[in-house]
Amino acid sequence: QAALLARTWKSLIREMGGIEGNGTIYHYAHSMGGSDTAAAQSLLTEEEKQMIKVISFGSATLIQKDGFQSVTNYVSKHDAVPLSDPIGFIKAMLDRNTNVIFIGQYLGLPFIDHPFNAETYQLIVQALGEAFVNEYGCVNENK
Repeated sequence: QAALLARTWKSLIREMGGIEGNGTIYHYAHSMGGSDTAAAQSLLTEEEKQMIKVISFGSATLIQKDGFQSVTNYVSKHDAVPLSDPIGFIKAMLDRNTNVIFIGQYLGLPFIDHPFNAETYQLIVQALGEAFVNEYGCVNENK
């Protein structure tokens, strides 16, 4: 999966005019997709990685920046899957200057908030989408 993802990124970069094209790929990953994303970064050049912004949700591997333009890992406080990366998880809990953002409440049932369509993650996706449209697009006024 990582090799396929890296090939897809390379293809998109070529479509944007190559590393001189100044384009940006917004890559969203969830669950095991975060592990595939972390593995795929070793298959890119430093210049290619600089063209990719990574946003993960409940990733099984908390992704390090390691050359990407930016990386933000969103982790619900009720999602057990990110515990698959215990070292990354503990580092994120102890270091407030990390690229991991913990979301949601500590109160309530544990381990239930992993699905991508769970309200916790969907609120973030909606906010990111609105920010993207505000920066790069226009809203259809006929809606």
